[in-house]
Amino acid sequence: MVNSIDQFLIDKGEDFPHRHLMLDIETMGANPRAPVCQIGALWWEPATGRFSQEGLEVNVDLLDDMGAGAEADGETIYWWLRQAGKARAGITAHPRHTGHQAMELLNAYLATCEDRAHMRVWAWSPTFDCTIMRELWKRHSEVAFPWRYWNEYDCRTVWNLLPRKERDKVEKNVEGVVSAYGLVVHNGLADCLQQAIQIFSTLDYLKIEID
Repeated sequence: MVNSIDQFLIDKGEDFPHRHLMLDIETMGANPRAPVCQIGALWWEPATGRFSQEGLEVNVDLLDDMGAGAEADGETIYWWLRQAGKARAGITAHPRHTGHQAMELLNAYLATCEDRAHMRVWAWSPTFDCTIMRELWKRHSEVAFPWRYWNEYDCRTVWNLLPRKERDKVEKNVEGVVSAYGLVVHNGLADCLQQAIQIFSTLDYLKIEID
């Protein structure tokens, strides 16, 4: 039963192998060259469901990214206009970083991974988040992209391995966590946290171990 974030936190003094990264981005489009408004990232452990106390949440300046060639779409803009005020406020809040600054901040967060070649990146799903991140990286960074495509893991596929009745139970518990801690849906870092809990719950139920 997932009813508290605290049980999943890893104390700063405890050894925590930074190998599995949960990634979530907020965008103004669904195409590969969509503008990115926000990047959320969080180190976590699939075996325990625990996650680091220090996540990454970076707002990207929409005008800067579009000026570099990102392409928004009206359907996604309309979708954002229908979302809760807190979610909309979250992606427009200051500070808003240039695309180049955002890539530097993400790279600094990833620097705590000792073996970048084997870093696992989880997303919901990689064809969206990781594909758009690659294009964002091309627009704003001259260094090599920080992970390999074969190390991208699909949360959506894993989640759907869980029987519907069990998914309903986990979703109800996650909703309790969101409510209790005042988390905002469609916030990059908050979504990372929710996804980590969902995937841990699935792996734990199915007795699947991922190194």
